[in-house]
Amino acid sequence: MVSIETTAMAAYALLKGDAHPDVANKALTYLVCNKDGFGTWSTTQATILSLKALIESAKAGEPTEQVTVRVSLNGEEAEPIQITPQNFDVVQLVTFSDKAIEGDNTVRIEVEGKGNLMYQITSRYYVPWELVPPEEKEAMTIDVRYDRTDLQVDDTVRVDVTAKLNLEGTAKMVVLDLGIPPGFEVQAEDLSARVQQDLQKGEEYPGATVKRFDLTGRQIIVYLENLSYGEPISFHYGLRAKYPLRVKTPASTAYDYYNPDQVGVAQPEVVAVR
Repeated sequence: MVSIETTAMAAYALLKGDAHPDVANKALTYLVCNKDGFGTWSTTQATILSLKALIESAKAGEPTEQVTVRVSLNGEEAEPIQITPQNFDVVQLVTFSDKAIEGDNTVRIEVEGKGNLMYQITSRYYVPWELVPPEEKEAMTIDVRYDRTDLQVDDTVRVDVTAKLNLEGTAKMVVLDLGIPPGFEVQAEDLSARVQQDLQKGEEYPGATVKRFDLTGRQIIVYLENLSYGEPISFHYGLRAKYPLRVKTPASTAYDYYNPDQVGVAQPEVVAVR
């Protein structure tokens, strides 16, 4: 992420100083090429600096007249996009979620008018879990186990989580993204107790601790501190079944907050509620 932050700051300075436009353009191209599928640059700092540079470039390339952008997939054109001096800094989104075909797809972009416009093309697809190629060695391992996968409505299932660092050293901050199966309610008492228990160990405790957690509608986000190689950390929580259904649990991930490319993924399970 350091290279992205440095490039963004250099691009911003060049654009502000109206100097070396060719170098500034190469820096902007680097930033655009390293944007992820969510439109960000993995970390907060890298995203803020990159957006500052891109916004500055957009000001420099503000169109003086209306620009029409036509986007098509495999010859099928979407509604034309009109870019004007009033909306040139607004992100325009075109989707072809129901138009893609198996195999090669061709995206065509045509621009009528003058303006310095940028674009990003992102694709997303799903494959069965058993066809996902295994990693030679994941930087982190996360193991999520349900004590049972066949239960009744209002039953509570215990979920045991173990996170482990597979590389030498210590990850100062690790984020666990634990998927909540549809139709289940989190019983967070055990997690809250674990946070309080680890808090009492004090700042000088050398081992891994559960710092805090956040609940969203679809996930539990758990923050760990000081996860070291060869010293896994485990904890558990409960899930209450609210409705009768059969679902596949969402994938759970573990990653280093400061090095988000170091990631581990837990395989989903099928849970039946009767």
